[in-house]
Amino acid sequence: MKSLESSSSAILPDSRVKDADETLNLQDDNAEVDQTWSGHRFLSPPTGQGTRLFVLTQNDTQIFLNCLYRNTGSLLWQQPLAYTNEQMLTFADRSFFTKRASTCVLSGETIVCSLADGMLIGVRAIDGNLQWATVIRDEASLTPEIRFAGRIPPDEIEIASPSILVPCISERIVICANHASVLLYGLSLETGEILWKCSRRAFGPGEVGGSPDYYVAGISENQVILVGDRHCRSVDLQTGSQNWVVQIPVSSGRAECRGERCVIPLRYGQAATVNLSTGTLIQPSAVDPPDNSLAQYGAIASDAELICVSTPTSVAVFPRVDALLKHADQLPALTANPTNRCLIQAQAHLINGDIDAALALLKEDVAARNTHTPPVPQVDEFLAELILQQWGFAIGARREAVLRRPPDEPALLGVATPHDAELLSQLTLPADMVLRTSVFQLLSETLPARRLIGLAELKQDRGWDRTIRLTNLWSVRPELLFDHPGIDLASGIVAFDGLSNHELRQLAGQTLQHFEMMSDDASRQSLANRLISRGEFAAAELLLIRWCEVSAKAQLTSHTQAMDALLHFRTLRDTNAYHSRSVPIGDQDENLGVVIRDSELAEIGVTSMVSTPLTFQFSPFIRQPDAEFEASQRQVWFEPLPKHCGLNTYLSHDADALSKVTFIDPLDGIIRDQIALPFPLNQTAGRFVPFADGDFTPGMFPVCSTDEIAMISCPLPGEASILWTRRFRNGEKDAHRVEFGALGSDHFIWQFGEELHCSDPLTGDDLWSRKRTLSQSDQAIMDRGTSPSVRRIAGDGLATVVMGSDSRSFERFNTQDGTLLGSGRLAIGKSESVVTVGRCLLYTDANARLHLFDGTSGKDVLEDDDPILPLNRDGRTMCQVLENNRVLIVTATLELILIDVDHGEILFNTPASMFVESGFVFSCSAFERHGHLFVGLSGEGQTGRAIQQAYNRGLPQVSNGPLLCLDPITGNVEWCLQVDQAIFPEVLGDSTDLLVAWSVPETSLESNIGYQSEDKLVVKIFEENTGQMIARSPVYSSLPPLRCVHLADEKRMLLTTPNATISIITTTADSDVFP
Repeated sequence: MKSLESSSSAILPDSRVKDADETLNLQDDNAEVDQTWSGHRFLSPPTGQGTRLFVLTQNDTQIFLNCLYRNTGSLLWQQPLAYTNEQMLTFADRSFFTKRASTCVLSGETIVCSLADGMLIGVRAIDGNLQWATVIRDEASLTPEIRFAGRIPPDEIEIASPSILVPCISERIVICANHASVLLYGLSLETGEILWKCSRRAFGPGEVGGSPDYYVAGISENQVILVGDRHCRSVDLQTGSQNWVVQIPVSSGRAECRGERCVIPLRYGQAATVNLSTGTLIQPSAVDPPDNSLAQYGAIASDAELICVSTPTSVAVFPRVDALLKHADQLPALTANPTNRCLIQAQAHLINGDIDAALALLKEDVAARNTHTPPVPQVDEFLAELILQQWGFAIGARREAVLRRPPDEPALLGVATPHDAELLSQLTLPADMVLRTSVFQLLSETLPARRLIGLAELKQDRGWDRTIRLTNLWSVRPELLFDHPGIDLASGIVAFDGLSNHELRQLAGQTLQHFEMMSDDASRQSLANRLISRGEFAAAELLLIRWCEVSAKAQLTSHTQAMDALLHFRTLRDTNAYHSRSVPIGDQDENLGVVIRDSELAEIGVTSMVSTPLTFQFSPFIRQPDAEFEASQRQVWFEPLPKHCGLNTYLSHDADALSKVTFIDPLDGIIRDQIALPFPLNQTAGRFVPFADGDFTPGMFPVCSTDEIAMISCPLPGEASILWTRRFRNGEKDAHRVEFGALGSDHFIWQFGEELHCSDPLTGDDLWSRKRTLSQSDQAIMDRGTSPSVRRIAGDGLATVVMGSDSRSFERFNTQDGTLLGSGRLAIGKSESVVTVGRCLLYTDANARLHLFDGTSGKDVLEDDDPILPLNRDGRTMCQVLENNRVLIVTATLELILIDVDHGEILFNTPASMFVESGFVFSCSAFERHGHLFVGLSGEGQTGRAIQQAYNRGLPQVSNGPLLCLDPITGNVEWCLQVDQAIFPEVLGDSTDLLVAWSVPETSLESNIGYQSEDKLVVKIFEENTGQMIARSPVYSSLPPLRCVHLADEKRMLLTTPNATISIITTTADSDVFP
């Protein structure tokens, strides 16, 4: 036993015992009775034995065990147990009822009292004499919490459970735990001696590993059954060693363990059942529940015959199927439905996990029919569903095995048609089940000729482009299983003149999923141009991006043609898009190219080649309309579009609950598009953050409400539109928030509730969906910005990786059809260190070493390289995600490492410690301009409010540190500039080789922090190639700039602020000059 000094309670030796006669006499003396109970607060429900009840109370700082007479409530005896001081608890602990709860359990003649502060006390039930006391809470760690450059994380000393921890007793062993302990204990009932103790965290693969035990669900024979956040496990009653562990979905209440079953209520209104004799989870059937069935939530209690599901407002009682199957003819449902005997008995077997018994019963019923017996549709569909489940599971398992098979292993055999499949032709089935049967038969066909004939017939089915259920977890379109489009095109150049807009979009969608169906490059170019001329810009952009991706991956000679076509499409932003659509129909392709080429103009303007000094002209104004200033003050800015779109996006909520999306041109601050959404936005429901920002990132993004999702397209300024909207299924909106994944030319990954979807970005229809086995995280999804945050879903067009709620376990899927590639658990040190880059996860382990997990191969790409120890601030890896999935890492030794994530290569490793005078770096900014990579390493120091606000919006910032100019290929440092503080905005408009920086003078820094003051502004101009400052403005009374634009034809740069305009010109004038 541990020393009692480690507990905040102290044992009291004396007891106040009264015999029954003396207690009964007290009933006539109300004053004495009131004095006995004065100030007492009941701590737990009573437990009883015979005519006695036992209950814990607290009076001031003392805890008592009271014995009451059951019939009258008279006090038989009262035993003081311990002193306690609740004032020592934190406010959070005092408000957490399960941490303050004390309980008592009776076993034989011993009452085991479990006190909230970690003490177990054994009391003799007959007279209240104290038998033993044991402390089961862990001792506090003496490790100091403060160290240089950060805090040491405290040792884990508790596992907060949402359930009251009640001891369980069997075989004279007390199984107990406490919130202030990470251990589970087994104590002797006679002496209180600790017989064994083990971790309250499960041992196992994937999301199960490390999952905490929340409570003891019960004891079955020699097994202690524990239920946690993501698992149910068994430990040996005598030794505490783990017997088995199974993964479970998120529960909604306390589970019940009795006999050979543990029943766990789930959050989505169903129940999971664990077979305790085998340690396996009875898989739920894909057979849909009856239409009139009600979802059940709450805690479960049971006996040998009944199961009760209780909530604060209701109790639902059900018979136990495992007990009733011993007398199947006595099932209560048979009395009300005598004609459905076979169906009800089969459902009972299925609930009990015996699918073979259910199949045998249904097949016997079908075989017993004669020609005069009408078919029973419910029985036929039930039997067909069970056969198709097993068949589909075999097909899915083979597809997964093929993708995981190493190249040097022999090819796997096909899936044999099950012998039960012959029954399917004899059953009366709906159209969707007939289609599934035909698809499964064709997937099991080994002769190519027969498969081609069957494909031609299946493609005529209306459900060909809809998902079918392959397994109870996986639904997918048949066309993806066969990789065969629903449209056949003739060879050679295809004519699109007679197609409507809808038919063109449909053809483009088929081409996105099956790009090889249109093998002729001239047809692809013609289809893209036809879509542009018809105003279908979203479909045209996706088609051109897909063409570039496929040709680059296959290293086709047409890649150059595809890239030129995509760049030509992007240059439409500089022309009148409506003018490009008004060309004659017969010559539209040629005229389109002329319009594009005419826009490719360039002038010199303000560059480093100008020999005359630069001049600053300051033009203040009181108030000038500016849409971007108004939007930044009243609306929510976010960055869902790639940079090549050239638009700033804002979300707004009007008083009438309507929401709008506003697109503002950063060149002039003018609204280019404004879309009214058909639903009010819900910022807490989900927020999209693009995974990549490159040439192949489409100009579209999703928004959502509590029960609806919409896709917004804006490939060109002035052409924004709502592509599609989609409502969540009934009941889905009460689940968790939307979590968005990758958005590409042929896929859109998102999760809502427990289901992962891959939808067509052009139509919103599902390509495939998976019911997740990992629980969904409740962690907020924030935008990546300058500080990458933890995200659960990573991916691209090849693979999708989804993390569990523990931010360490994962599942990998093929993005094309949803095939499970693998699952496992990553040795992530802190979840905050994870950075999502495309299909890869960048993270650090417990030893602070950097790892790069590839979602396609499932391997650590950096495993064989020299260890990289990145710099961390507040648990986050100091890095910057650049275009085309490159990441710049700052190491603990102040090295700059650039990693090409897509190819898993380290491009360069450049020492930078000699440029950091203080030797400390607190933040990092990186950006690219005209073939140069600029890296700012900020040190410690004050930063003005305006500087911090601009940095939060993603603008590069350097404070009290160097700005380095690097060669992005070799990593060589070309020049270094020490910066006190500055923001380096992007110069929009015409190209220039000058860097513009603005800052707040140091004299006004203090006034910018804490209270309002007049804002000051200083502008500096640097050469990109040398880092030399060529011009500096005076201190202006101005707010921070909204934009910086280079107007080459006017030979000036224009900085626009909310209250002034600053012109940088090349001619001398009557204005302030800094030569």
